[in-house]
Amino acid sequence: MTDIIDEEVKAKLDLTLDLKSCPFADYSIERYVPSFETKDKGGTVTRDTVDFPLNVKGSSVCKGLKIRWHRKTGTKTFRMVVWINGKSTILNCGIFQRGVYGVEEVEEYLKPIVKACKSKGVWVKYPKEYLVEKKIEEDRIKQEEEDKKKEEIRVKHIVEMACKENFPKTKQEGTVSATSLRVFCLYLLGYNKRTDHLIFTEDDEGNGLIRFKPDGPQSFTELFKMYPSGVGNVTYHPHKNPNRERSVYDTLEFANKKIIDLLPGDIEDYVNKDKRSYGYKNNLLDTLSHLWSFARYHQSKPLGKNPSLNPCRRRDGGITIKKSKKSKFKGSVHNKTIYTTEQLLAIEKKLWTEEYEKKWGFRAMALAFICNAGKRGEETLKIQHPDIDYKNEEVNLRLTKTRNVEKVDFDDDIIKIINKCKELRKKLLPKTVSIHSLKWLFISPTIDHAKLHDDVYVRSHQTRLKRLDGCMKALKKDLDLPGSMKTFRKAFDTGAIHKAKLSAEEVSAVSGQSAETIRRSYDHPDKEMRKSIKKKIRLKVFNKA
Repeated sequence: MTDIIDEEVKAKLDLTLDLKSCPFADYSIERYVPSFETKDKGGTVTRDTVDFPLNVKGSSVCKGLKIRWHRKTGTKTFRMVVWINGKSTILNCGIFQRGVYGVEEVEEYLKPIVKACKSKGVWVKYPKEYLVEKKIEEDRIKQEEEDKKKEEIRVKHIVEMACKENFPKTKQEGTVSATSLRVFCLYLLGYNKRTDHLIFTEDDEGNGLIRFKPDGPQSFTELFKMYPSGVGNVTYHPHKNPNRERSVYDTLEFANKKIIDLLPGDIEDYVNKDKRSYGYKNNLLDTLSHLWSFARYHQSKPLGKNPSLNPCRRRDGGITIKKSKKSKFKGSVHNKTIYTTEQLLAIEKKLWTEEYEKKWGFRAMALAFICNAGKRGEETLKIQHPDIDYKNEEVNLRLTKTRNVEKVDFDDDIIKIINKCKELRKKLLPKTVSIHSLKWLFISPTIDHAKLHDDVYVRSHQTRLKRLDGCMKALKKDLDLPGSMKTFRKAFDTGAIHKAKLSAEEVSAVSGQSAETIRRSYDHPDKEMRKSIKKKIRLKVFNKA
């Protein structure tokens, strides 16, 4: 066996051997331990870092490569000193990690740099300048590719994205309400078997959530795979689709339009087609506007960084929806209906009868609350026991759209309704279910007693009242009344203005609606009020009794 051993072998045999250079091999770099001590006039000094050249053989692009050892951390960094016109600069070439980034990887990294910055073995350009230019070029190419992809994003793709994210609000955190979710899904992907698999609910903050029924698709990815655009349409259904509508997602001509190319004319043509009602057109336009805003503010920027104006806008050359002289909405006949004092007293008396308590229970109490508080039905039905503040004698009502809280102060009628609900609750449910677990004031009469042990079910929206149509229909029939549930709110606000002689601002403090809305929508006296006003005019102007 020969006694001559080259330096690389010595380095492998003696890990503390202090050579002038380290062999250019992963094993050697990993095992090599240099000396951090150096001598000067003051004695021996221990340095935190030390640079050693790597012994690169042949005509490799790594010629002149060094490695810096860090004493405290043990980190090893590839570095190259670049000289141009007598000036030097350091090019950091990455951190050594055995099996991750080593000799082969640093060589691949340096190949394009050396090719671009060296001429006949001499550095003619600073590598950092080349890297900056390369990064700019890569970003340009990446941006072009992204822009090209964005140009191919269709309306139906945005519908899918919005569904998967539960339709987030555009100007606030959180998602739209469950009611808005239901409307959006109807117009965007409804009139189709898809919506048969969906459950619309919301959390305690009023954020809408879309859940999937068991024994079916459990995500929107699966749902859209099962029912792609144009598949699963319900062409006609007496209740679900009486007007033979088709959703945005299933109207192929519109769904396949590029979202970035949409113009007000495209929206206007789609919204105004067929014999749609004014209310339907408005709701459809609002849905499309929200969809476009979702795309506008989405972090992926599907409309680019400088999008055009919302094509669903009504101003600045936007959409115009003409209102027909005769409304197609059946409920429009009640638009100007206002209950008189006598009718309101008859309604209240009927709701408190034993007949209505047995048949309608919580529904009758919910209508009584709406009548006495002048609040919306949807928000009334979401009152929870924790919302009842007995200390301050008020009920906190959570508004669906703004997520603000309105106050309903206690009076004899409100207290009577709350106590009656507690009484009805004791009759309906066993003692094992506490108020803390079943949080709703107005409980669903179809509550599943077999699931009362399931805390998730008990706390969910499945255990609260959701509709009052049946009770309202019976009330109108028994008392021969016109109107709808909205008429209660009209009677409350209109009566407050014309009978109680309150200002719109004073009524606003109680009803929660803005003074402007009250003036515009509820300052409409009924026949008796008009006769009284005319009598005053005759007396003051014409001196006639």
